[in-house]
Amino acid sequence: MWQEPWLSEIDGDSVVVSKSLPQFACFFQRRSRFESADTLRLDYIIRNDGDEPFKYIYSAHPLLYGSEHTRFELPQEMTEAFVYVALNVPVLADKTWIEWPQPEATTLNGPYSGDRESVAKLFSGRLSEGRAAVRHLDVGEAIVIDFDTSALPY
Repeated sequence: MWQEPWLSEIDGDSVVVSKSLPQFACFFQRRSRFESADTLRLDYIIRNDGDEPFKYIYSAHPLLYGSEHTRFELPQEMTEAFVYVALNVPVLADKTWIEWPQPEATTLNGPYSGDRESVAKLFSGRLSEGRAAVRHLDVGEAIVIDFDTSALPY
């Protein structure tokens, strides 16, 4: 899906990108607009165009720059995480549940460096609060992601 061209259009104050996926009989759309000077809202639609139920997992995993000043913020109710995959993170093993936050939290929450070349894809258990953030302490900026836990509970 991400390696192919998408349709794009301006719709009022929004940029809308979409992609039909006939091999899966579904349609994907993302609408982006600024709600305020410092808030970018992203709304998604995944439509099933087939006759059979379409099971999917949508994982919002933006590729963001991290430095020694970068920190993750996750819901306090998150007491464990499922490690789907981890590369160059010796304290994590693929396909395992771990305590969260980890006792060695500084190895997972920062500091970050491009020299580490590490990746960790983690999933939470069911959440009641749908919020996560990536903060850059050196410039006082953050990306805060809010999501509806009735639609995306994990």
